[in-house]
Amino acid sequence: MANKNSNGNIMFLMITILVIVVGIVLLVVFGGNGSSNKEDSLFDRTVKAMDLSKDTAKNPTHKKDKAKVQIVEFGDFKCPSCKAFETNYMDQLEKDYINKDKVEYRFVNAPFHGDGSELGGASAHAVYKVAPDAYWNYHRALFEAQPDDHNEQSDDEWLTLKVVQKAVDNLDIDKAKKDEIMKLVKDRNSESYKQMKNDSDLVKKYDVTMTPTIVIDGKVLADPMDFDKVTKAIDQAVKKKEK
Repeated sequence: MANKNSNGNIMFLMITILVIVVGIVLLVVFGGNGSSNKEDSLFDRTVKAMDLSKDTAKNPTHKKDKAKVQIVEFGDFKCPSCKAFETNYMDQLEKDYINKDKVEYRFVNAPFHGDGSELGGASAHAVYKVAPDAYWNYHRALFEAQPDDHNEQSDDEWLTLKVVQKAVDNLDIDKAKKDEIMKLVKDRNSESYKQMKNDSDLVKKYDVTMTPTIVIDGKVLADPMDFDKVTKAIDQAVKKKEK
């Protein structure tokens, strides 16, 4: 009788140890050390980084010579959230990452808000083609021209040819280049509109459904409006490339 109880106790102990070991294994496999889950929580999904880089090679790019991390923004000049991202975050991102040769930044137009979105995108491509050094000033000027009370769900067409003309006139470039830009803008068959069409195709190809959509080395940010998460994701990408 004593032997049976002893054997039973040993069996119970072995089963208990086995359950604990299996639990630890499952925790390691599915929970990890917490770092991977923490990283994954920053991102919504992934896309093929090399394909995106190739597809956006002709898009406006802000970089220094040795940047290893690539950030691609899908945005719309008529999108209030895109304006907030540009005016609240971009100066700091430029100071901390772009100017320090850590990242390059590309912009793809996502024309979700009608003719004004297409006009803004095509005019931006025209500026980038004729006067690339003036592009980012024009980029900022269009966002700053967006009314503070603009509702992206409304049909108000504030982004007009008049707004484009004013932004181009304010660029620090010669008149001949300004005239060339406006010629491209007014020609719906120009290379600038073709590039705008290509942007629209990329929006579909990469399943972009909201603006801004921020992609860091192929990883799509889950919350691009949380600056702490944006910088944390960039820091992770930079650290990974520096290894």
